[in-house]
Formats: sequence, C-alpha cells, structure tokens
Amino acid sequence: MNNRLQYPLQLLLLLILASLLIPLAPRMPEQGLDPSWMYAMNQAVADHLVFGRDLIFTFGPFAGLYTRTYHPATDGLLL
Repeated sequence: MNNRLQYPLQLLLLLILASLLIPLAPRMPEQGLDPSWMYAMNQAVADHLVFGRDLIFTFGPFAGLYTRTYHPATDGLLL
C-alpha cells in the first residue's frame, strides 16, 4: 500500500470504529427490575467489588459496556 494513503485510511478506519462503538447517548437509570440490575452492576464496579466473591451474577464487570447504562463513576470505562 502507498505510504501517502496509509495514514488517512487508518484515521478514517479509526473514526468509523469510534462512531460505531462509543455510546453517545447512554441509557439513564430508570425504575423497574431490568434497569435496577443494570445500574447495580455499574455500582459494583464503582465500589471495586470482586465479582464472584462479593457479588454473584451472570454478568461480570463489563456489564456496563453491554447494557450502556450511565453511571458517573464508570462513564470513562463506557467511553
């Protein structure tokens, strides 16, 4: 590949991936059973709980990435 085209193509690929993966409108906590466990997983990560010892659930510490639920302490991880 030509070196002059390699850098712009890599930058374009990075921008496309960022636009697809970064949640620009995360879900806010709501009432109900499903939003409760989503927020609880983010709270467990924020409190540095050990999954499997302090908290038993099928999702691990990356549940916030899957659910895209907003929590102030895990917002940096989500982005």
